[in-house]
Amino acid sequence: MAKFEHFPPGCANPYISSCQKLLLKNYFVLNPGCNKKIIEYQKRRSLKNKLTGTIVYLQDDKVILGFLTYRQCSINKNTVMIIYELHVQTEYRNRGIGSKILTKFSQISNVFPIILFVDTKNDLAIKFYKKNGFSRIEEFEDSEKYYCYGIVKFEPLIDDVLQ
Repeated sequence: MAKFEHFPPGCANPYISSCQKLLLKNYFVLNPGCNKKIIEYQKRRSLKNKLTGTIVYLQDDKVILGFLTYRQCSINKNTVMIIYELHVQTEYRNRGIGSKILTKFSQISNVFPIILFVDTKNDLAIKFYKKNGFSRIEEFEDSEKYYCYGIVKFEPLIDDVLQ
């Protein structure tokens, strides 16, 4: 039986090492040419950051099917939720797990706008997020020279944030 566990920012996550393994496994498949040591360091630090919240989707209380990490931030004095990572085990993809995790996160984030960034070349991710109610707000070049979309959910609320 599958269930969600939510670890808000500041709460200890007993599944952190399993989340790190899944994140790094997925990351290096999608980005084979990156500097492994730097990315491992950055991702591990991000997961351990006390400002990071995590939603874990578990099978039988022990197998992580997927997880999402987020932070609550302020942009122009408005509260927004930023998704940092969303990962699903390869063998469990295309079963609606990513959508279930996003739905759970939408419930937790309440009415705050949700923002995430995705590489413009990642067509599968863009299609997935659009299917789940996100829409593109902007395209820009980030610090690592990747072209990204800013994608948002609860778009009517984002106008106040970005002005």
